[in-house]
Amino acid sequence: MAKKEDSIIKSENTDLSSKKEEESVEKTPIKKEEPKKDNQAIIYAVIGPDGNTIYSQKIVNTVPMSVEDLLIQSGLDLDVRNGFINGISGIQNEGMSGWVFEVNNAPLMVPASEYIVNPTDQIKWKYVDFSKMMQPQTEEMQMEEPMVGRSR
Repeated sequence: MAKKEDSIIKSENTDLSSKKEEESVEKTPIKKEEPKKDNQAIIYAVIGPDGNTIYSQKIVNTVPMSVEDLLIQSGLDLDVRNGFINGISGIQNEGMSGWVFEVNNAPLMVPASEYIVNPTDQIKWKYVDFSKMMQPQTEEMQMEEPMVGRSR
């Protein structure tokens, strides 16, 4: 009789384990694929020295491209020498002024040919007068004595 009971217990355990397997299959969530975002595009602009937009485009990027590739693709008249952008649309780098690019409103310290754009980057070329950024201190600031160690 012990053998008969063992076989009954075994068959019950088998039934339970197969039910557990069925439950686990039913409870496993089905992964849905993320829908492709049609709005993933590179916003691309070229801003001249007067602050006016020379070129603006929204580009859907399907292949890896550099910032320089996008500029070339714009069809604008370019002056490129030794890997540097020296002029865009007839506006040349001159003295302390020249073309720089930003990605997502941050200037980068890499060549335009080396930065590969991401699908949602915002690229902006700007003509910048660096001499305006390096203005000397005003006479008032130069004349003021430091407060440290001075009594009033």
